[in-house]
Amino acid sequence: DLISRLEHYQDLEPELFNKAIHFVNENVIPMVQRHAISGQALIRTNSHELENQHLVDMIMDVLSERGYHVMFDDRVRETPVKVNPETWDIILEKRHNYMFSVRFPKHIIQPLDQKI
Repeated sequence: DLISRLEHYQDLEPELFNKAIHFVNENVIPMVQRHAISGQALIRTNSHELENQHLVDMIMDVLSERGYHVMFDDRVRETPVKVNPETWDIILEKRHNYMFSVRFPKHIIQPLDQKI
């Protein structure tokens, strides 16, 4: 259950949990505020910190506890970087593109009263 996981993180893994909270405050919340009217924000990053799946789980739990609906995606892109001259094998470099999809209640804008 969510609350027991959050308590576990706080009690037994405080350093990693603080990283998760810092990531949310620095990367997610500004995008949520920017997209408040739409009710959905996409947060894309290449941060190597997100290679740690446990950190990703913590981030998702923190956001879920705050009332957000979260999905996470990791896309791996292989880019050719060089060719082995002896075998003609193509050497690829893997790059991760991470994305959080965060949904939340839309901010309703009241219509402006027009004076004629």
